[in-house]
Amino acid sequence: MSSIMATAVLSRSIINEGSSVLASFWEAIESMGFSLNKGDVVVISSKVVSMEERRLVDLSTVTPSEAALDLAKKTTLSPKVVQLILDESEEEIIGYMNKSILVRSKYGIFSNAGVDTSNVPKGHALLLPEDCNRTALRYYNEIKERVGFRIPVILVDTKSIPLRWGSMGVAIGYAGLKPLIDYRGQVDLFGNEIKFSMRGIADNLATIGTIVMGEIAERTPFAVIRGVEFELAEDQDTKLDIEPENCLYFGPFLKKKLESEEFPNRINET
Repeated sequence: MSSIMATAVLSRSIINEGSSVLASFWEAIESMGFSLNKGDVVVISSKVVSMEERRLVDLSTVTPSEAALDLAKKTTLSPKVVQLILDESEEEIIGYMNKSILVRSKYGIFSNAGVDTSNVPKGHALLLPEDCNRTALRYYNEIKERVGFRIPVILVDTKSIPLRWGSMGVAIGYAGLKPLIDYRGQVDLFGNEIKFSMRGIADNLATIGTIVMGEIAERTPFAVIRGVEFELAEDQDTKLDIEPENCLYFGPFLKKKLESEEFPNRINET
């Protein structure tokens, strides 16, 4: 069994709006005396990608709608931030609580649609990148051209999981590897056929990267992971998000909602 090593890469300067993410990455690893090897995976924080893509929004330019004003009162969030959340989620709101609006965005279920006001200049908010798979593929191709071999790239953000404290890293963009290992049809140690299990390699790598990168003021927006087995792949055909009705968490609630609408008295039966 190979040992896994994750190395945090300290950026020598803060990546500002419009700055090149890969230029900062190369400068950082060179200053560390570190070089990429075959079998490595590069993990990059989505926040610095957003800065490169100029996704920083001056809140003074945002005009909240009536819907945003109403939801801001219910959540105690800034109305302007709420407007950005509505814009990013295309107003598909699942629910809300104090300081948090749960939405379905282009990257799946996210609190506040990934709109972030931490580690950004005051009076601003940062949106998630426009297309993380496209950007990951660009980084992957540029790294491959520079080093002469394939190094997968994963773009990460953090999110919470149902009924658990704490956040964990998830892949919101990938290139260069198969992000899932499908165990369906295989058998376990006792000869039982596996019918449902798929291993989220991209998300597991995202979590490992997040552990060493940190999430507050560490200034380590990159990580290099070494010693993990994965399958190289040039395509990005595998979707990591699933429809709510097929989700282990959301499916039962949707089914219950449909049943209560079809049989309105059933839910009150004893």
